[in-house]
Amino acid sequence: MNTTAEHKSRCRRLMANTDDLHEDLHVLVDRFGPFKAVENYGPWVEAQYIFQQQLLGLYEDKQVAELLPDAAHRSRLQAAAKDLAFLGHAVPTVDAVPYEKDLPLIEALAWLFVSEGSTLGAAKLIKYAEALGLSANEGASHLAAESPAARMTSWKQFTAVIDGLQLSDAEEEQMLAAAKAAFRNFRTVLEQCFEKPLAA
Repeated sequence: MNTTAEHKSRCRRLMANTDDLHEDLHVLVDRFGPFKAVENYGPWVEAQYIFQQQLLGLYEDKQVAELLPDAAHRSRLQAAAKDLAFLGHAVPTVDAVPYEKDLPLIEALAWLFVSEGSTLGAAKLIKYAEALGLSANEGASHLAAESPAARMTSWKQFTAVIDGLQLSDAEEEQMLAAAKAAFRNFRTVLEQCFEKPLAA
């Protein structure tokens, strides 16, 4: 796939066009209250593990790696597994992925866009986790980063890849649809882990 310096605002457009779904997740998380008590926190980590397991194949995808060489190292699957072990929770079983096999590259990047974007919000969430007595080494490693600067640098590197793609109008819509699907999928995972389905 060709890349270009055009469409530098693509990530901003993706963020703007999925803002309603992002806000819905904020409302959902607030209702479940995973950072209000340790007993609520476990299902949150389970949801993170499941989502990262679902995305593992995309993080390890060869086409993704061509554009983002450190993609495989960005997965937070092992960190979530470590946190579950610390909390004494079993690792959830993930039988299938919520997208088609051999997902087109632009759709794979859109799903990863949702995952990578969540690392920015994690900067605030880890402070909430610390208030519960957890830390980057004990129960909240999936929220951790080497430093605030490293977190932002990682995000900028990822968005540079997205913004550098040369896409047709149809492919722009394809990428947006995939990003929306990723947000909706994570909402479903959250509801299942907390076993409290809510109306959309």
